[in-house]
Amino acid sequence: MKNYVLFIDKINRVIEYLLLIFMIILVAAVTLQILSRLPFLNFKTSMLEEISRFMMISVAYFSGSLLVRGKKWKLTCVDAVPELLHGISKKIIVEVAQILSLMFLLIVLSACNRFVSLGMMQTAPGTGLPMWIVYMIIPVSVVLMLLNWFAASFERWGLVK
Repeated sequence: MKNYVLFIDKINRVIEYLLLIFMIILVAAVTLQILSRLPFLNFKTSMLEEISRFMMISVAYFSGSLLVRGKKWKLTCVDAVPELLHGISKKIIVEVAQILSLMFLLIVLSACNRFVSLGMMQTAPGTGLPMWIVYMIIPVSVVLMLLNWFAASFERWGLVK
């Protein structure tokens, strides 16, 4: 289990760097869109608009995969009920919530097949990028969420020291 968690930590480190790159691209694309409104600069921004949208989607989903872990990256949540409880009742509530989140991730992953197959027939008008590449962000990030879910569960259960 320890090797698994260490492997997931390495994957998460790569995701952090990818998120940094995605954010730089996002900021650059939006900045160029703003600059294109100046009267002396006149260039097409539809491609920049799509790039910024795709980067924003990527940042949202990939950062979500880090937030599932809750170790270094803290997930914002409402935890009023678990904070009121103690002992075994608190553990039961936390585990039920974790099982529900696992079920949600599995449902989303099973539904992603339709999105990706739909994207096989579409291309983005501004960039010409096949939409299946954009749609693959969701299943890839959900798989990363599942991997982090298991790592967090192993840590929560005390299987990793």
